[in-house]
Amino acid sequence: MESLEQIDSLYNTTISKLPKKERVEYCENLIDNAQLNLVRNKKHINKELENQLYNLILSAQAELNKLRNQ
Repeated sequence: MESLEQIDSLYNTTISKLPKKERVEYCENLIDNAQLNLVRNKKHINKELENQLYNLILSAQAELNKLRNQ
């Protein structure tokens, strides 16, 4: 699995330099929005995009766990 910094350029260039609280909020919002997109648009999303969203969710969850354990 790729890290969030590898697949999210905004997180890599900007968010990762912010204080921990803001990084946690970003990850939580990213997970919520990706899950919402999957639910709302399930019948319109092709398999490739669906996999990208799942990978984004998993990477954001891993980053969130890492931040919470610091």
